[in-house]
Amino acid sequence: MNNRFTQDYQRQKTSASDYVISVIRDELLNKRLKPGEQLPSETELAAQLEVSRSTVREAMRVLMAYGVVEIRRGKGTFICEESTRVSEDSTIFSFLIVQPTKREQMEFRASMERIVFELAIKNATQDDIDALTANYENMPDMENDPEKSVEVDLEFHRLLGEATKNRMVARVYNVAMEYIRPSLISSHRRNWPVAAEKTHRLILDAINNRDTSSADKLAQESTYYWIVDADEKFF
Repeated sequence: MNNRFTQDYQRQKTSASDYVISVIRDELLNKRLKPGEQLPSETELAAQLEVSRSTVREAMRVLMAYGVVEIRRGKGTFICEESTRVSEDSTIFSFLIVQPTKREQMEFRASMERIVFELAIKNATQDDIDALTANYENMPDMENDPEKSVEVDLEFHRLLGEATKNRMVARVYNVAMEYIRPSLISSHRRNWPVAAEKTHRLILDAINNRDTSSADKLAQESTYYWIVDADEKFF
């Protein structure tokens, strides 16, 4: 990166560590940094950005928590090549701080599932269909165990995300489903395993028939059963 930070950035009115984080973020946004690329050493980065080494160290700790960078022993600090659960958790925490209303959660899930279902119907491979079918066939065995049936349910939706063949959509969808895990458990305790089995069958039929016109109806139905059966305390 050869001193380009010094040339391209001016110090913002923010904390020193936040400034370093914003520089790395903008480098990634502008494609000047890419996954797998090594960052300058702590000393070099501090000199280029005119901050202390302790500031760089603090910024790297935050970026590690976000799942943006990783330290490889004896080699240095690198931009992560794959998304991590840690960075997903940071997004979930941001949802928790926002405290979305019931309406917002309903609209968000319905909107996400409409996109996911449509893309999965269009793009799912036979391997995706086989994996979804195997998951669906496990659901009846879990009807008396809400915690286990939730895991099967979430796995079905994770597989749907993969079937979209769009990593951005799949990533956001995984975060959204993980966020609603507690309310899903509540739904499963009341009625959801039966409702999930029905809805998952309809989704599989739509994928097998490549029926994209059903995506909106399926999203509304999936969201409806979840909202009706979950405890109100989650909304």
